[in-house]
Amino acid sequence: MTIAMEAKTPTWRRDDYECQTDANAFLTDLMGAPPEDLRWDTIHHLQGHTRCSGRPLVVIASRNESHHALVLTLEDWDTIRRSDGCNRADMLRECAIENHTRLLDVLATI
Repeated sequence: MTIAMEAKTPTWRRDDYECQTDANAFLTDLMGAPPEDLRWDTIHHLQGHTRCSGRPLVVIASRNESHHALVLTLEDWDTIRRSDGCNRADMLRECAIENHTRLLDVLATI
């Protein structure tokens, strides 16, 4: 019996600095200016924290070029982290701050 194995092309993974740089650029485009207080977590290296108009935001840098950074409110991130795995992807899509209009909507709910 022969089992055919599909060859997988390895996915190129960027280093932390490259990921953080791209996430910072995404956040700058989103906010319209570079974040003044972006801090990267020392344990979860691709997780950053910043504020926009006083609202805490979480930035998750993408490890590869096929995705972009993810920006969420701190409250949404806490809810997502505590959710079960079945709902997490849907919650990430629903809560993601993908553009400046969405960011303004989020900031208006302070």
